[in-house]
Amino acid sequence: MALIENYKLLKPLQMSDYHLLKNNVVFGPATPARINPRSHAPSEMTATYYEQRSRAGLIIRKPAPSLSKASDGTDHRISTPPRRRQEVVDCVHKKGGKICAALAHGSAVAPFIRCK
Repeated sequence: MALIENYKLLKPLQMSDYHLLKNNVVFGPATPARINPRSHAPSEMTATYYEQRSRAGLIIRKPAPSLSKASDGTDHRISTPPRRRQEVVDCVHKKGGKICAALAHGSAVAPFIRCK
């Protein structure tokens, strides 16, 4: 039986000249209901959620921050000032993790959702 250290999954992954991941594990987009439902701001629970998963090589964060609430396409996408999102990023970086936002858009439904 091979030792766990021999698996490529746990070896570092060089994604580019500037981005080295500590392993090949990627935590895919997840939508934790841990945001403030009124302001859509990430809460302390949001930061803790991603901090707990920061051992993955890369966290792809979803939902991606919206530039405008009118373009969300959903009532629960995080749409807050960069300072609040930075708290989540800082928690992940503190544990040695890497994080990026998934690209997303409201699609064709965004104007109709906001016109209720």
